Amino acid sequence: MPQVSAIMQGKTGLALSGGGFRASLYHIGVLAALAEQDQLRHIEVISCVSGGSIIG
Repeated sequence: MPQVSAIMQGKTGLALSGGGFRASLYHIGVLAALAEQDQLRHIEVISCVSGGSIIG
């Protein structure tokens, strides 16, 4: 994942799609990568459906 160097303005949202168990495993990896980059603190809104709502 590329490094975030620009100052983020406004609200940042995260959309977690559906797709059952496979989608939830993918979302775990996405959230882990965002946490590793210290980007989770910027997320103010989360939208999720189906498999995404298991994690979100």
